[in-house]
Amino acid sequence: MNINDDRKLIRVRDIVLIAAVLAAAAAVYWVTADFSGKKRYAVISCGGETVAEVSLDRFGDYSFPETGDMVFTVGGNGISVSKSGCPDKICMRTGNISRAGEAIICVPNRTAVTVKNAPGENDIDVVLR
Repeated sequence: MNINDDRKLIRVRDIVLIAAVLAAAAAVYWVTADFSGKKRYAVISCGGETVAEVSLDRFGDYSFPETGDMVFTVGGNGISVSKSGCPDKICMRTGNISRAGEAIICVPNRTAVTVKNAPGENDIDVVLR
């Protein structure tokens, strides 16, 4: 009897494990994906004053004199900072934000980008009783 005869490349339990991992990934996607169709916009503020409100449906690059050399990119149903003159570029590494309540903060430029639901949309996620 050869020891290698009992080994198989893929066993039934391997297939079950792969299926379980794929099912868990699908469940996480389903829970975190936004299927609500709510209209969202980004509020860009500098020094505590609102500079602009940009709809996340309008793709393109935006810059404003109040924010210095920062460039904001709207695309993929979200907004991100694509250019900034700050030293660490943490605002750029934050990536694309698209959910109400998410924010990008650039402390050196005193700039904040916050995503909000359109007026009339409900901001409540959960009600506990």
